[in-house]
Amino acid sequence: LKPSYITTSFASKCADFNPILNDAWIHFVAFPYYGSISNSNPGFETDTAGWSTTTPTWIINSGATLTRDTTYYDTGMASAKLVTTGSSNLQGMAQLLNTPLTKYWGGTKYRVTARVMSPSSTINVNIQMGYDSTDRCSANVALSSSWQDIYCDWTPTIDRTTAYVAVSIFDTVATTFYVDTLTPSSLTNYYVI
Repeated sequence: LKPSYITTSFASKCADFNPILNDAWIHFVAFPYYGSISNSNPGFETDTAGWSTTTPTWIINSGATLTRDTTYYDTGMASAKLVTTGSSNLQGMAQLLNTPLTKYWGGTKYRVTARVMSPSSTINVNIQMGYDSTDRCSANVALSSSWQDIYCDWTPTIDRTTAYVAVSIFDTVATTFYVDTLTPSSLTNYYVI
């Protein structure tokens, strides 16, 4: 059940259904569930298939060059290498999520996490997840020569049927940086009876 569907009044109505046993026969267990949302090619182990450097334009600007790199990587044996031109900000890569979910529930929290680094740059890199320019999350972190996490938490304003993720340079600057292990997930509490 979607968490908002389970309320105190719902539990009371279930208990009223069987007045002899009252609420002894009903047990609600809440547990944190970090759900899996699949995205294609999160670690760039073989190639960069599934990622775009041009669309959608509400989440990235075109101009970056994306290649698979085996010199710098955090896990596995490869990462994504992004080279920006400095002609605009938010040059990077984006992907439409392949998800087993039929919906991204409004009011439910989702997270996208990635590992980022640059051997020579300390400018800000940006990560985003969302449906469109008005319903998304966005966060920045300054690059360093060590791999580090970047993430943002997105809570859709209403139920959505699609979502995108993106990593890009935040500023208008020419630079090179690396991305590995980009992972979206659900951070919501699911309930079972």
